[in-house]
Amino acid sequence: MEILSAAAYTVCMSEKVLRELLVNDFQNRRLRRGAFSLRAYARFLGINPTTLSLFLRGERSLKTVSFEKIARRLEVNAPSPQEDSAFSTLDLEKARILYDWHFFAILSLSETRGFIGKLRWISKRLGISPEATRTALELLEKHGFLRARNGVYEAVATQLRVSDSVPPFFNRNGHHQSLALAAQSLDQDAAHVRDFSSMTIAIDPEELPYAAQEIKKFRRRLSRRLERKNQREVYQLAIQLFPLSRSQP
Repeated sequence: MEILSAAAYTVCMSEKVLRELLVNDFQNRRLRRGAFSLRAYARFLGINPTTLSLFLRGERSLKTVSFEKIARRLEVNAPSPQEDSAFSTLDLEKARILYDWHFFAILSLSETRGFIGKLRWISKRLGISPEATRTALELLEKHGFLRARNGVYEAVATQLRVSDSVPPFFNRNGHHQSLALAAQSLDQDAAHVRDFSSMTIAIDPEELPYAAQEIKKFRRRLSRRLERKNQREVYQLAIQLFPLSRSQP
């Protein structure tokens, strides 16, 4: 069952929404890269560092050209900042469900045996803070994925599937989180509760669409088997196929 339509993933941004996107993206890049400065981020976006700093603090608006340049760099759709979009914040919230890993994890946890829909139990099982858990639960309830009764949450939608129309910005952030979680598991989890493997091969790049389709088929076939019965834990399956060599100039 596809919960979010393809149209819901196209983020029509106001300045408020763009500001929140930039703040979150900058913070995520700093976590991954350590000493990643605002000046370096401005250079990445192609705008003046002072302009970016003032914009992020809410002290300056952006000119249309800067607004559109940033949107293109982040690979999200955006109308002019003067164009009001009443549903822009709603779409941003839905997009957060796609790239913040704990949203999917909470929904999957709700399908396991012995699930207790209480904030602290969920927080402890997934190893996320009570504050982050509360925010996620409230957002999932707001958009109809969970239902709360006397402070106890239960699943409403049994499956959340991601459309191929998700803007690359949100996909990229989600994959960064997935890779970070995998690295953490490699260091912390015993070998018998995880499976890591890789292979290096020489391929014809024109076969990549075929590879992507076969990987999708495999993911769906495997998930159908693993989700059939006795669901007790939440796992994440991540498969990476990427180039090591670079095309010659």
